[in-house]
Amino acid sequence: MATRTSIRAAQVARIIVALLVIAVLVTVIVLIYSLFKMFASDVLRGGEVVEVPDVVGFTEEQAEAALREIGLVAPDRSKQRLHSDLQPMGCVFKQEPTAGSKTKRTKVKLWISLGKASFTIPQLTGSQLNEAASVLRDSGLLVGKITKVYLPGTTPGQVVNQDPQAGKEYTSAVPVDLVVADSGNLPRLTMPDLRGEQLASIEAQLVTANLHLAKVTYVADDSVPDTTVVMQSIPPGTEIPFGSPIDLQVALPTALMEKPVKTITIHVPVPAGPEHQFVKIKVFDDHSPQGSVVYEQEQEAGSVVDRREDIEGDAVIYVFINDLEHPYREVRIEGQP
Repeated sequence: MATRTSIRAAQVARIIVALLVIAVLVTVIVLIYSLFKMFASDVLRGGEVVEVPDVVGFTEEQAEAALREIGLVAPDRSKQRLHSDLQPMGCVFKQEPTAGSKTKRTKVKLWISLGKASFTIPQLTGSQLNEAASVLRDSGLLVGKITKVYLPGTTPGQVVNQDPQAGKEYTSAVPVDLVVADSGNLPRLTMPDLRGEQLASIEAQLVTANLHLAKVTYVADDSVPDTTVVMQSIPPGTEIPFGSPIDLQVALPTALMEKPVKTITIHVPVPAGPEHQFVKIKVFDDHSPQGSVVYEQEQEAGSVVDRREDIEGDAVIYVFINDLEHPYREVRIEGQP
């Protein structure tokens, strides 16, 4: 026979179970209500289709008011705030869905202008070259032309001048030219004889010797194998400074050079310097007399860019590395020498 104590324990257990059931039901009801509230505006409109108004050019407040009038909203989480030249600060410069679109949804994504982008040139003078390059990258700017000068008593690799100067402001990312100190006289080298060598093998040889292959001119010549160097701008045995520019003439078969369209390989080792360097290749030929950019990308120092391009007629190809005004290399296809 049940005692008073056991009866009371059973009653307490039933009460606890009932409370747990009520708690679970309340949690489910709250969850269902939250989901209902989240999707009600889209679902309970009965599939009503509205035309999205054009709010580009409106201030953020004006755009929200115009959307509300037809039951649309632009939640904060669906807004992006970016620099833009298209609209003044605080105005919408892009929307999704676009104006005139038919939609059953209620949410519109807006892009709000932060105004024109502004790039301020940082102070680089006095810093090391690798540090200056890092600062420029972090600032969204580009490393421009790097020039070494002999300055005894200075720390090797120290930036002693920059152009533009610190504090100047621009609305686009501009290259910053750096003058870097060298602690001693630049070494002098003896110019090797490159004639009769293949261009591909010379490339690595020049990089190792710290010489700059500045210009390659392809000419029609059947007396030697393809891509053989037939002339160099500096005579063999000449004493030249470290980093001197070298121009070469390179042979290609007459039959190939006479073709209206010929395929040329553009092979460019990216020189030492900043870790990441911007490489751009532009071709001027009969097909693109105004010039056509065929390559534009950031490359790691020490990597190699290889491009095979179809060239029409005579052509000039410019390779830019960081400095977009002065080509790092010029390649010419000129037919008969």
